[in-house]
Amino acid sequence: MQKKILIASLITGAIAGACSGYFVSLYMQDKAPRAIVVSAPVQPVTTSTLSVISFEKRSATSLAPPVFINRRVSSIGQLYKKSKSDDHVLHPDGLLGSAVALTSDGWFITSPNVIDISKISDSVLWFDSASYTLERAIFDSVSGAVFFKTSVSRATPPAFARTSDIGIAAEVWIESRSGEFVPSIVMSTRDRVNVNEAVSSEIASRRLRIAGMYLRGDLGSAIWDPNGSLVGIVDGSSEERMRIIPASTISSSFSNLLDTGKITHAFLGIRAIDLASQKVDAPHISGQPLIGAYIKNIITKISPAFGKLKTGDVILRVERDILDGSADLGEILADYHPGTQITLRVWREGQDLDIPIVLK
Repeated sequence: MQKKILIASLITGAIAGACSGYFVSLYMQDKAPRAIVVSAPVQPVTTSTLSVISFEKRSATSLAPPVFINRRVSSIGQLYKKSKSDDHVLHPDGLLGSAVALTSDGWFITSPNVIDISKISDSVLWFDSASYTLERAIFDSVSGAVFFKTSVSRATPPAFARTSDIGIAAEVWIESRSGEFVPSIVMSTRDRVNVNEAVSSEIASRRLRIAGMYLRGDLGSAIWDPNGSLVGIVDGSSEERMRIIPASTISSSFSNLLDTGKITHAFLGIRAIDLASQKVDAPHISGQPLIGAYIKNIITKISPAFGKLKTGDVILRVERDILDGSADLGEILADYHPGTQITLRVWREGQDLDIPIVLK
């Protein structure tokens, strides 16, 4: 009997303890500090349909000419001052500029402001993860470019763009370093190196001008069109825009070099001003053309123009090429070989004359 009473007491105590703990916990929760939560008014739940917003995919052509996306070997190299330290490391502060491969067997082109052709042993070309010495360099007085030869044997030669197909606002790309493209546009196709001076008929002074800030190392860089053809190379800067030697002039000079082993051009021997690139105040000259090459003087008596052309004449056309500013006299004559007879359409004192001349 006493054992039953003891068991009943234990059970009753356990139940009482549990109840006591439960009420104590409720009491403590009620006395504990509470966080104040400010919530927005509850809005009525409404149903809505999901709409998919489509984003136009950015074409890779805005970043690089599409023909170059899968290109295996670039045509671009960098020219450095040859290292004089024992480590033979080409340091960034020794960067002279860029160069463009023109043939698979090692001919390159660059700006004359990049290297001194009389000291080519002081320069080295970095191309496709290897360095090369410059074996030979030739300055072309007509195009104003420097061609040099190396032992590179795996370059990708570019096609040359026709400068006549390049217009204002044409889209181009600058490649200063292998695989790094910067988009730009053509601002002018009639820029001149010496716009206010009479220029020799043996110099192609016309330049393209493109938008963009000129940066160190940009000299000699390639300018590409959307088809991956070479538009020209960076020769300098003017008013924070880059001047470009046109590929058309480069092409004729380089073809001459490959054919003969040297660069030889036809000689006319005059100095003239391109009227299309200037505003000429000459109201006293009745009927003087607004385009053409205005002859300032004949360079020498051995010039084939001596005795046939004179100061004040305006050359309007060379054979079928009209001097309307799209190409200057030096560019057009660069396509002719010495000994070629050409016919010049010339304005002289109100008359148009056809004058045959044999170039030297």
